[in-house]
Amino acid sequence: MPTSWAIARVLIPAARSALTRCQRATLAARALKEQRQHQLQERLLAGDRWQHIGYIFTSAVGTPIEAAVLYRNFARLCAEAGLPKLTLHGLRHTYATMMLGENVHPKIVQQTLGHAKISLTLDLYSHAVPTLQEQAVKAVDRALGSS
Repeated sequence: MPTSWAIARVLIPAARSALTRCQRATLAARALKEQRQHQLQERLLAGDRWQHIGYIFTSAVGTPIEAAVLYRNFARLCAEAGLPKLTLHGLRHTYATMMLGENVHPKIVQQTLGHAKISLTLDLYSHAVPTLQEQAVKAVDRALGSS
């Protein structure tokens, strides 16, 4: 059973009725564990000022990170990594596009993104799977015994 930090609970604003649990990649799980250690150190430094709200990413005193600070830090990290200017929502689209491009089943991508219906995921990201038609034709050929 993975540790609680290997599983991230994410409340998706578009579907607040669903609290989704998503298995994260090993690299992401490692990063979350490192963040937890960092947060525990900040908690010790903050002492009585620490406000536990249960978030993974917080300010130095446990409160939610201000949006302007989050966006500024994200832009800096993208620049340092040599990435083009990207929004957080753009990162979400990039994630979904990459997963579908790697042939991750659309149902898994839908669940990870917190979409209520798979049709939304497919409508938004069908451009990411241009080989689906080709794969479908090959599958039918295989099923019919054609080469």
